[in-house]
Amino acid sequence: MVQPMHYRPFTSLRLLLWPLVIAVILSDFTFGARSAEAPLNASYAITAHGQSQTYNISLTELWVQRRNGGIDEMISVNQPTAQALAQHAGVVSETENAEVQIVVYPAGAPQIISNRRTISRVIMANVSADPLVIAQSNGLLWKSDVPGMPGYHYFTAPSSSAALTVSAAMRTQPGITSAEPLLARHYVTHFVPNDPLFTNQWHLLNTGQGGAAGGDVRVTNAWETVLGTGINIAIMDEGTEYIQEDLISNLNTNLGFDTLDGDLNANAEAGEFHGTAVAGVAAARGDNALGVSGAAPMATIIPIRLLAAGGANLSEQQIADGLLHSNFLMHVHNNSWGPNLAGQNIDVMSDTVSNAFVQATTFGRNGRGTIYVISSGNEGEIGGNANYIGQLNARESIAVGALNDQAERASYSNPGGNLTISAPAGLDSTRFQGTTTTDRMGSDGYNNTVPFPLGDYPNQNYTANFNGTSSAAPLVSGCIALILEANPNLGWRDVQEIIMTTATMNDTNHTGWLTNSAGFTFNNDYGAGMINADAGVQLATNWTNLGTVTNFSLAQTNLLEPIPDFSTNGITRSFEVDLPTDVRLEHVLLKLNATHGARGELEVAVISPHGTRCVVAELNNDVNSDYNYTFLSIQHWGELANGIWQVQLIDQRPGFGGILNALELCWYGTHTNVPTIGLTNPPTIPSGGHPRSRTATRGSTVFFNVDAQGTPPLTYQWITNGVVVPGNNAPIFAVTNVQAGHSGPYAVRIFNTFGNIISRNAELTVNIPPEITLQPNAQNVPVGNPVTFSVAALGNEPLSYQWRLNGVPIPGATSNSLSIANINPSNLGLYDVIVQNPISSIISSPAGLALTAPFSMVSPPSNGTFQFNIFGTDGQRLRIDGSSNLSDWTTLTTNTVSGTTTTFSDSNATNAFRYYRVVPLP
Repeated sequence: MVQPMHYRPFTSLRLLLWPLVIAVILSDFTFGARSAEAPLNASYAITAHGQSQTYNISLTELWVQRRNGGIDEMISVNQPTAQALAQHAGVVSETENAEVQIVVYPAGAPQIISNRRTISRVIMANVSADPLVIAQSNGLLWKSDVPGMPGYHYFTAPSSSAALTVSAAMRTQPGITSAEPLLARHYVTHFVPNDPLFTNQWHLLNTGQGGAAGGDVRVTNAWETVLGTGINIAIMDEGTEYIQEDLISNLNTNLGFDTLDGDLNANAEAGEFHGTAVAGVAAARGDNALGVSGAAPMATIIPIRLLAAGGANLSEQQIADGLLHSNFLMHVHNNSWGPNLAGQNIDVMSDTVSNAFVQATTFGRNGRGTIYVISSGNEGEIGGNANYIGQLNARESIAVGALNDQAERASYSNPGGNLTISAPAGLDSTRFQGTTTTDRMGSDGYNNTVPFPLGDYPNQNYTANFNGTSSAAPLVSGCIALILEANPNLGWRDVQEIIMTTATMNDTNHTGWLTNSAGFTFNNDYGAGMINADAGVQLATNWTNLGTVTNFSLAQTNLLEPIPDFSTNGITRSFEVDLPTDVRLEHVLLKLNATHGARGELEVAVISPHGTRCVVAELNNDVNSDYNYTFLSIQHWGELANGIWQVQLIDQRPGFGGILNALELCWYGTHTNVPTIGLTNPPTIPSGGHPRSRTATRGSTVFFNVDAQGTPPLTYQWITNGVVVPGNNAPIFAVTNVQAGHSGPYAVRIFNTFGNIISRNAELTVNIPPEITLQPNAQNVPVGNPVTFSVAALGNEPLSYQWRLNGVPIPGATSNSLSIANINPSNLGLYDVIVQNPISSIISSPAGLALTAPFSMVSPPSNGTFQFNIFGTDGQRLRIDGSSNLSDWTTLTTNTVSGTTTTFSDSNATNAFRYYRVVPLP
């Protein structure tokens, strides 16, 4: 097979190069002479897109591209060394008639598909010498120039491994500035199901259909590899309609259970709509040309009927029975229900329900633990809080908040320091787009009137108006089903950490975001952020499970300490934790016993030794007395336990004081891995221990944290944009007074006597609001003259501009300058400009526009004769009038031209007062 060649005009070296060119054309993959190929190393530093990154060669994979229409695929191998892998690749290439590429991953990064790269045979080099000579001397084929990049050329190596070794050698040769093998990565079409209402399911794929584009849970990428197959999702709710056309294929009614009637029939009864809608959000059958798709379109739905239409009075036994039903088979257990507290009470979880959670997470799912997903409640507009709902303070629960279609907190969604994650649901007091999901068949459900409710569908088997945290929870359940299909061995705590680690930080301008010392970000309105199914699936694929949980507690009793009424500082109690082996924390529980006339007046916060302050109770409308209650905080996840902890109580409304009787803090986590002295363990970084990407505002402080293990002592070398940061030998790295220049990748290399490892890159994105560096200037301009106002601004791109006159936007005035060609009195006033970017907006200082006199006197009048300079647009015809009383005007000149000096006579120039005006002529 003759390789296509690139033709170009020859220079004066034509006679010298001609034999070489002939040899290349006739050789058909006969590469230039070169000494034996250098051995293949285990890792290489490769520069791509201006950034250098160390890549490790995978000894267990090869990418095979078969020729002549064969199937391309990733094959599994098991080679002891990189050199042995290269030799095996050569054998595969010959026997399979294929191009075989070496597979690499960024050093320290998990081996997941999004991190996978393959080494192509193409080398891109910047050369000053003749590229044909360089190709011959290095055993390569010259392929072509690089379009638009003078001096850069493509070369083809005989193999993927040769591209690595030869490019490394070329970088040391004279006449070559750079030489890098081109990396390839896997691209796929994005799966979109054929369900006719899918385009309305903005919570699954938000392209801006009435909301903020991108404000979705990223399931479509995840669907390329997982659909929830083999994962059981229990929907404990009202009954689920067994014959719903888009659920029936995914329902397992044989495992159904009715806690109200005590039988196995969990079918929806009259007036029960909710459970059917919830089930559809989680796992309606996708890509079946019907209705909608669930987040996990191939998962199995297990219906558990706990509620009737309008709710139910439930005993703790009934709730526990529902939580434990067939729990050894339940992978995910969705609960879109809770107590009706009306923002004025708390709900204490019973011991029976608490024990049910413990049993299910200990023995459920073959000992890995059933995943409990629970809605945070819909009382956010009237003072509700997830921390006031007992079952959401269980360590075993995932508390879910709701977002509207702008990826902001839905007005009804309960906040809380125990909130784990958020998900889109919509339809709140500010945004009117709800969630599209399954409904009861025909007119039995929410979509039950003709003509149809505003915004609902003619097909009454579906509704567009489902909402609430009831809708957010099953969306999270569906995403977790995808994660569990990717890695069925995850424990229940691992799932919690994965969804928090990979959450999307939404509503970045919200002032409630905090970053704890372990690098996790939290917000009482959002938990860790919006769930990201794609990132969760990728991280789960090669996840190392958390270690065995440990717990300890400290109590202070018989305190009888007064809580001052309406006090700014309140009272603070301290707890010192001094463990011989520190604990990496997950959950922190606060047991509070206090006497108070109106407990809703109290703000209660737990503060870690690292300064992370989690508010677990806030000012609200609860006028009931006393606390004997347990709060949960997840905002200390990943932090180390040792140090001084504080509990703070502040009375925020006048009326009642109180007495603090007792406090107890309970910590849960895993012991940090400190190897036995004498072992020779090089540094390692567990899956959840890498620094996490951060988004920050200018002037703030950001923490990057690494959780490394290995034989001590460990030393740390932080790196940003490829440059080592001096003087930062610690696992926590603080970037203070964040500015635009701090943007970019951050990583850390960890050393000990036995080796070193570099972490994955964590990106710092700096949100810079617009800042005006040059204000528009006030101007005085003659009539008819042009004028230009200008502004200069800095900030995150894109910057947009809107000029205003006297506070009213000027149509079309949307650049950084405003020009007016011909000034007249209607243009007078105050001009300013609104400068906006995705972060915020700013208004410039006002700049006034005023008219100057259209003429000036050149010399004093002499015998009634004047000389005036006339201003304005050159060539404009004007006339000059005179008056002694500003009401009777006499024309003095009729053909004056602006931009000139004119002479005229006025017989009344000697009057006591004499006025002149200039009038433009048509």
